Amino acid sequence: MAAEVANKLDQLCLDEGKRDKQWRTGLVYDELMTQHRNPSSREHPEKPERITRIWNLLEEEGYVKRCKRIASRRATEEEIALQHKKSYVDRMSEVSSLDATELQRLSHSFDSIYLNSHTHEAALLSLGCTLALTQEVVEGKVQNGMAVVRPPGHHAEHGCAKGFCIFNNVAVAAKWAQIHYGVKKVLIVDWDVHHGNGIQHMFEHDPTVLYFSAHRYDYGHFYPCQPDANYDAVGKDGGAGFNINVAWNKAGMHDGDYLAAFHNILMPIAYEVLFVYSGIFL
Repeated sequence: MAAEVANKLDQLCLDEGKRDKQWRTGLVYDELMTQHRNPSSREHPEKPERITRIWNLLEEEGYVKRCKRIASRRATEEEIALQHKKSYVDRMSEVSSLDATELQRLSHSFDSIYLNSHTHEAALLSLGCTLALTQEVVEGKVQNGMAVVRPPGHHAEHGCAKGFCIFNNVAVAAKWAQIHYGVKKVLIVDWDVHHGNGIQHMFEHDPTVLYFSAHRYDYGHFYPCQPDANYDAVGKDGGAGFNINVAWNKAGMHDGDYLAAFHNILMPIAYEVLFVYSGIFL
């Protein structure tokens, strides 16, 4: 098993001759994303500290200096529309001009979403930073990277925000890499505690994108509480076999559980461009 895993890792390594020897890892971050916050509760779990604490720790440990700092940017409406309905893109573009009552009414039309006047700007940066990092990787300027961004993305659906997520950052980035760089196959690894319903639904018919998620399921009672987060949701039509859910039915899974899932299920199929979605609460 050890030799097999080592061989898979070797296959995943990109050609070192095309890499900038000084920069192996890229980092992207923009403090403007912290302006998106819950207008009624500073203690909401999706708060600015989710990224400021991560970034501060990276600086304290010296990683920011050791990595290539990638310039942040905003996503365009055309880029967002790669995975989201135009009507939804247009609707969210109006958020910055709404008053408090209108913001509350719109947020209540979604599942587990809050909005303020800075939400749209933060969401554009969150997606744009993800795309900027993706570009650096596929162009060979860095070997890998980390986008410290919010709002998150994996719950967002084609036509609606959901579960703290506005735009589906990773799903858009995967499609963007395929369109602009001819990437043939993409593997998305999602180890957030919640199932990434939005990513799964966006690619469940697509055999060019393999979605792997390890998450709490609790027999359908853990958010997002959908039956297709279970192990038997494997993709549809031509995408059958390209969706893998490791659905834990209890809390308290440890490193060994994840390592077992990664070594026995994920590593044997891990090829091509890799996106890792990691929701972190601090």
